[in-house]
Amino acid sequence: NLPDDQLLVNLMVKLFHDKQIIVKNPEIFNYIIKRVGRSYEKVFTLVNKIDKLLLQKNKQLTIPIIKELI
Repeated sequence: NLPDDQLLVNLMVKLFHDKQIIVKNPEIFNYIIKRVGRSYEKVFTLVNKIDKLLLQKNKQLTIPIIKELI
């Protein structure tokens, strides 16, 4: 079975927390859920890509940053 929205949000919260990424805008979760496939692997992959990009750009997580990756 595919994960529901709340499970995906919880997973992203944990992954972002583990990578010390601060999410100031909760709309980021809705944005990601609507655009990424409903699998754990795709969420893990996206969070890793976000982490690498944020480290390269030395910026905070925003929707425009996510748009670069999706």
